Amino acid sequence: YGLVMAAYQGDMKFSTGSLTGYKMVILSGGNVGIGTNAPGGKLESYITSGGEKGLRLNSNFAGGNTVDFIPAIVGVSNAGFSIDLAGSTKVVIGSTGLVGIGTNNPAYILDVYETTSNIAIFRSTATNYARVIIRAGASGDAQLSFQESTTTKWTIGNDGGDSDKFK
Repeated sequence: YGLVMAAYQGDMKFSTGSLTGYKMVILSGGNVGIGTNAPGGKLESYITSGGEKGLRLNSNFAGGNTVDFIPAIVGVSNAGFSIDLAGSTKVVIGSTGLVGIGTNNPAYILDVYETTSNIAIFRSTATNYARVIIRAGASGDAQLSFQESTTTKWTIGNDGGDSDKFK
Protein backbone atom coordinates (compact mmCIF):
# COMPACT_ATOMS: atom_id res chain seq x y z
CA TYR A 1 0.00 0.00 0.00
CA GLY A 2 2.70 2.52 0.85
CA LEU A 3 1.08 5.41 2.73
CA VAL A 4 -2.52 4.92 3.78
CA MET A 5 -4.50 7.89 5.08
CA ALA A 6 -8.04 7.60 6.39
CA ALA A 7 -10.47 10.20 7.70
CA TYR A 8 -13.15 9.00 10.12
CA GLN A 9 -15.57 11.22 12.07
CA GLY A 10 -13.23 14.21 11.81
CA ASP A 11 -10.08 12.28 12.79
CA MET A 12 -7.16 11.70 10.43
CA LYS A 13 -5.29 8.41 10.69
CA PHE A 14 -2.03 7.53 8.96
CA SER A 15 -0.68 4.06 8.37
CA THR A 16 1.99 2.36 6.34
CA GLY A 17 1.27 -0.90 4.59
CA SER A 18 -2.35 -1.51 5.65
CA LEU A 19 -5.42 0.05 7.24
CA THR A 20 -4.66 -1.46 10.65
CA GLY A 21 -1.98 -0.43 13.12
CA TYR A 22 -2.06 3.34 12.62
CA LYS A 23 1.32 5.06 12.98
CA MET A 24 -0.08 8.53 13.62
CA VAL A 25 -3.48 10.12 14.29
CA ILE A 26 -4.76 13.66 14.39
CA LEU A 27 -7.99 13.78 16.38
CA SER A 28 -10.78 16.20 15.53
CA GLY A 29 -9.99 18.12 18.76
CA GLY A 30 -6.41 18.72 17.59
CA ASN A 31 -4.48 16.16 19.66
CA VAL A 32 -1.75 14.34 17.73
CA GLY A 33 -0.70 10.81 18.55
CA ILE A 34 2.34 8.94 17.32
CA GLY A 35 2.13 5.25 18.21
CA THR A 36 -1.27 5.72 19.87
CA ASN A 37 -4.82 6.13 18.58
CA ALA A 38 -5.93 8.04 21.68
CA PRO A 39 -3.47 10.85 22.50
CA GLY A 40 -4.10 12.41 25.90
CA GLY A 41 -2.37 15.72 25.13
CA LYS A 42 -1.64 18.04 22.23
CA LEU A 43 1.25 15.75 21.27
CA GLU A 44 1.75 12.23 22.59
CA SER A 45 4.50 9.91 21.46
CA TYR A 46 3.72 6.41 22.72
CA ILE A 47 6.53 3.87 22.93
CA THR A 48 6.33 0.21 23.85
CA SER A 49 9.81 -0.69 25.08
CA GLY A 50 12.32 0.79 27.50
CA GLY A 51 15.13 2.86 26.02
CA GLU A 52 13.10 3.84 22.97
CA LYS A 53 13.36 7.54 22.26
CA GLY A 54 10.08 9.39 22.82
CA LEU A 55 11.25 12.57 21.08
CA ARG A 56 14.43 13.45 19.21
CA LEU A 57 15.53 16.97 18.35
CA ASN A 58 18.24 17.01 15.71
CA SER A 59 20.25 19.84 14.22
CA ASN A 60 21.91 19.70 10.83
CA PHE A 61 24.70 22.25 11.04
CA ALA A 62 28.39 22.24 11.96
CA GLY A 63 28.74 21.32 15.62
CA GLY A 64 25.05 20.38 15.84
CA ASN A 65 23.76 17.62 18.07
CA THR A 66 20.91 15.27 18.77
CA VAL A 67 18.88 15.57 21.97
CA ASP A 68 16.75 12.57 22.95
CA PHE A 69 13.92 12.60 25.50
CA ILE A 70 13.39 9.09 26.83
CA PRO A 71 10.52 8.21 29.21
CA ALA A 72 12.77 5.74 31.08
CA ILE A 73 16.25 5.58 32.55
CA VAL A 74 17.99 3.09 30.28
CA GLY A 75 19.44 0.17 32.21
CA VAL A 76 18.04 1.43 35.53
CA SER A 77 14.27 1.91 35.54
CA ASN A 78 11.31 2.16 33.21
CA ALA A 79 9.71 4.52 35.75
CA GLY A 80 11.79 7.64 35.14
CA PHE A 81 12.84 10.13 32.51
CA SER A 82 16.17 10.88 30.88
CA ILE A 83 17.65 13.41 28.49
CA ASP A 84 20.47 12.26 26.26
CA LEU A 85 22.82 14.51 24.30
CA ALA A 86 24.66 12.99 21.35
CA GLY A 87 23.85 9.48 22.61
CA SER A 88 25.06 10.01 26.19
CA THR A 89 22.68 10.39 29.17
CA LYS A 90 23.13 13.81 30.78
CA VAL A 91 20.11 14.29 33.11
CA VAL A 92 17.71 11.83 34.73
CA ILE A 93 14.63 12.23 36.89
CA GLY A 94 13.84 9.06 38.84
CA SER A 95 10.36 7.81 39.66
CA THR A 96 10.60 9.37 43.16
CA GLY A 97 11.62 12.78 41.78
CA LEU A 98 15.35 12.51 42.48
CA VAL A 99 17.41 14.34 39.84
CA GLY A 100 20.76 13.10 38.60
CA ILE A 101 23.30 15.02 36.55
CA GLY A 102 26.15 12.80 35.43
CA THR A 103 24.59 9.78 37.17
CA ASN A 104 21.77 7.47 36.09
CA ASN A 105 20.93 6.46 39.65
CA PRO A 106 20.54 9.58 41.85
CA ALA A 107 20.51 9.02 45.61
CA TYR A 108 19.54 12.57 46.66
CA ILE A 109 17.11 15.29 45.58
CA LEU A 110 19.96 16.64 43.43
CA ASP A 111 22.84 14.24 42.81
CA VAL A 112 25.67 15.64 40.67
CA TYR A 113 28.52 13.36 39.60
CA GLU A 114 31.61 14.53 37.74
CA THR A 115 34.95 12.84 37.10
CA THR A 116 36.97 16.05 36.83
CA SER A 117 37.95 18.32 39.73
CA ASN A 118 35.55 21.22 39.03
CA ILE A 119 31.96 20.22 39.78
CA ALA A 120 30.09 23.51 39.93
CA ILE A 121 30.49 27.25 39.87
CA PHE A 122 27.96 29.80 40.99
CA ARG A 123 28.30 33.23 39.36
CA SER A 124 26.65 36.52 40.04
CA THR A 125 26.91 39.90 38.38
CA ALA A 126 25.50 41.61 41.48
CA THR A 127 27.83 44.27 42.86
CA ASN A 128 26.69 44.14 46.49
CA TYR A 129 27.02 40.38 47.26
CA ALA A 130 26.54 36.86 45.99
CA ARG A 131 25.43 34.01 48.22
CA VAL A 132 24.51 30.37 48.35
CA ILE A 133 21.82 29.56 50.89
CA ILE A 134 21.62 26.34 52.89
CA ARG A 135 18.41 26.35 54.89
CA ALA A 136 17.46 23.86 57.60
CA GLY A 137 14.07 23.39 59.27
CA ALA A 138 12.93 25.59 62.16
CA SER A 139 15.05 23.84 64.81
CA GLY A 140 17.65 22.13 62.60
CA ASP A 141 21.27 22.91 61.85
CA ALA A 142 22.28 24.22 58.42
CA GLN A 143 25.58 22.53 57.57
CA LEU A 144 28.08 22.13 54.78
CA SER A 145 30.16 18.95 54.91
CA PHE A 146 33.42 18.15 53.14
CA GLN A 147 34.02 14.48 52.42
CA GLU A 148 36.80 12.32 51.10
CA SER A 149 35.10 9.40 49.35
CA THR A 150 32.20 8.85 51.79
CA THR A 151 34.03 9.89 54.98
CA THR A 152 33.18 13.34 56.35
CA LYS A 153 36.41 15.24 57.10
CA TRP A 154 35.05 18.71 57.96
CA THR A 155 31.63 20.20 58.66
CA ILE A 156 30.79 23.86 59.11
CA GLY A 157 27.40 25.22 60.04
CA ASN A 158 25.28 26.73 62.74
CA ASP A 159 23.98 25.12 65.92
CA GLY A 160 20.25 25.85 65.91
CA GLY A 161 19.88 24.43 69.44
CA ASP A 162 22.64 26.59 70.98
CA SER A 163 21.81 30.23 70.14
CA ASP A 164 22.75 29.68 66.50
CA LYS A 165 26.47 29.52 67.30
CA PHE A 166 28.85 28.84 64.44
CA LYS A 167 30.24 25.33 64.55
